[in-house]
Amino acid sequence: MNAAQDGDRVIFTPVGAEKSKILWAGMGNRSGLHSFASVLLLEKFDVGKDLFTKKLHALGAGTVTILVFQNITRDRGKWVPRVKFDSATGALTMLDYDTR
Repeated sequence: MNAAQDGDRVIFTPVGAEKSKILWAGMGNRSGLHSFASVLLLEKFDVGKDLFTKKLHALGAGTVTILVFQNITRDRGKWVPRVKFDSATGALTMLDYDTR
């Protein structure tokens, strides 16, 4: 829940599936928004938190991955995985990513 509230992307990959499902889209490029980005994040989470919570409770076995947006240049960036949680085993894995 905190990752979604912070604007990170949350995806779920069911066991044996090839494609992931986006549970929370997050907010990507925030450059130029400054403090207004936090206002947008709060408004977006306020509107969608009930549906997001419902999706979380309905998950079966699989892997939940939290992705953070990493700026590459001023207006470009990419989503990089930060944390993986395997609901079948209960294993939580912190992933290293390049902070450049």
